[in-house]
Amino acid sequence: MMTLVVPSTIRGDVPPGCDELVLRATQRDPDARYASAAAFLVAVREIRRSLPAPRPLTDDPSDQARTLVVTLSTAEQAAVGATGQKPSKAKALKQGKRRRGWIVAIAILMIAALIGAGAYWFGSTKSVAVPGIVGMTIPAAQVKLAPLDLTIEKSTEAFSETVAAGKIITTDPAPGTEARVGTTIAATVSKGQERYAVPTVAGFTVNDATTALGDASLRVAGQKKVYDSKVGVGLVIATDPSATTKQKRDTPITLLVSKGPAPVPVPRVVGQTRDSAVAELTSAGLNSTVNDAFSSTVVPGQGISSSPKAGTPVAKGSNVSLVISKGPPLAQVPDVYRQTEGSAVAAMRAAGFKVSLDYPIGFTPFGRVVTQSVAAGKSVPQGTTITLGIV
Repeated sequence: MMTLVVPSTIRGDVPPGCDELVLRATQRDPDARYASAAAFLVAVREIRRSLPAPRPLTDDPSDQARTLVVTLSTAEQAAVGATGQKPSKAKALKQGKRRRGWIVAIAILMIAALIGAGAYWFGSTKSVAVPGIVGMTIPAAQVKLAPLDLTIEKSTEAFSETVAAGKIITTDPAPGTEARVGTTIAATVSKGQERYAVPTVAGFTVNDATTALGDASLRVAGQKKVYDSKVGVGLVIATDPSATTKQKRDTPITLLVSKGPAPVPVPRVVGQTRDSAVAELTSAGLNSTVNDAFSSTVVPGQGISSSPKAGTPVAKGSNVSLVISKGPPLAQVPDVYRQTEGSAVAAMRAAGFKVSLDYPIGFTPFGRVVTQSVAAGKSVPQGTTITLGIV
């Protein structure tokens, strides 16, 4: 096996970075080398910045003097000690040229090493076409990539309407492109469809519900006012679509806002008994107030009227005034004793009574009232039938 000679073994004052550059660039394992030519170039430029600025080499003695004149070396001191004389100028110039030759040689060596490393790196690395792995899971994709000496890792996650959660959406490099053996494929993995649950906002004010929906990545489309017997006026009853359902981002949500209890029609209670009428009003969610009144047309104990009237829509909890019949009003029976038949009948009818005539002897020699079935002065319901005896 060939042993690589690094620059520092030739020239001790070569910066350590040069050795690292050459060693890494010439590794046989592709994963141990630079990831790309661009990365390799960046490293070369970093090393170049650590070296002294280059100067042109000339034979001008003054230039040589500026470049090569240093303090007396140990070798020169030894030479002076042995001969008693300093080395000649020609000899010094020769030594300077020799030193300059070493610098040139090292530079050429480094360039050659870099060129050779690059050729080795690019020439020895095999490229393969990235297979189609979109729609696969990471483990399944790894099985497919392993025979090609490629690996895969999840770099990012993203929502997708078409790719199921946990499966690959895209890769870098893309399928069909060339990749170096040993390359790690970066995969974007699906988080599934982007959906957000509609929050439960029943009982919220409209402003609070709007904020909650915005925090859930949804938005309010508008309001719909509806009756509700349990939720207070102006508060949210529900949403459309309903709470907990999954929706796309920014889906418009309609708020169902309470108008309070729905109105109910007043039931018909005329002609019903007191208890039956009150029970029906209560069943409709209404309160009732009952009053009694005389009626010549409604049977006592039955409903005469209601206020509001039957069929009128009112809010639940409203009060309905109910009037129950006490029967016809009372009237005092007039005294018609000894009045003529005609005048007696007229007086009774004027008082609101009905009249029945009786002829006890079969004929009427005088044509006058001699008896009445209800005593004069007594109060009885109007409409009562009073029988008059005529003689």
